[in-house]
Amino acid sequence: MEVPNIFKSPTSADDRQKKLEKIRKNRYQDPSGDFMSYGYDYFDNAEIHSGYRHYTYDGRFEEPVGDVIETFGLTKDMKVADYGCAKGYLLYEFKKKGHPVIGFERSEYAITEAQPELKDDIVQCSDPAVLGDHSFDFLMSRCVLPHMDTDSITQLIELAIKNTRTKPYFVIHTFEIEAHREDYRYWDRTHVSIMNAVQWREFMKPFSDKLFFSLDYLF
Repeated sequence: MEVPNIFKSPTSADDRQKKLEKIRKNRYQDPSGDFMSYGYDYFDNAEIHSGYRHYTYDGRFEEPVGDVIETFGLTKDMKVADYGCAKGYLLYEFKKKGHPVIGFERSEYAITEAQPELKDDIVQCSDPAVLGDHSFDFLMSRCVLPHMDTDSITQLIELAIKNTRTKPYFVIHTFEIEAHREDYRYWDRTHVSIMNAVQWREFMKPFSDKLFFSLDYLF
């Protein structure tokens, strides 16, 4: 089921267009191997305008995590999982609110740079099959699906549905009109599944009664 996006962008449309202009002029139109493997270049190299570009904790997820807890009726005894948790800033807000947590992340660099309180809670993995080895009550995954091919996305969704005690929640970065397809591609060169809003809705249809999802428009 599609629900309104709980996670509002911290930047305006004008700010995103300015960033896009810098990305197009940047030498990392042809990104490094470190960038494509989610290393320092992807997360913290301030000279690169694509990717996260110096990704530090700023508390932006505190309010939306409270909204997630309220929207989905999560109680403090419920263990929360975050697939593709990066440095764990989203998961950190759940932990601060008293939830047991577990994160799943492919980037060794991101885990190394994660919040100190979370380092024992994050599992390094690149295969969704790892979900079958763990138990949790609620799983969310924010802006991760476009970084995966469609077979892996389907595998992740099916395993999340099977192994989560409540319906999982996915937030999907996308673009609204076809004219922005190239803008979206340049925004993050690690994107694999580049689909517009209509295409994502069609992709999610077979799972619509078993999960929640929101579309997060970059453009």
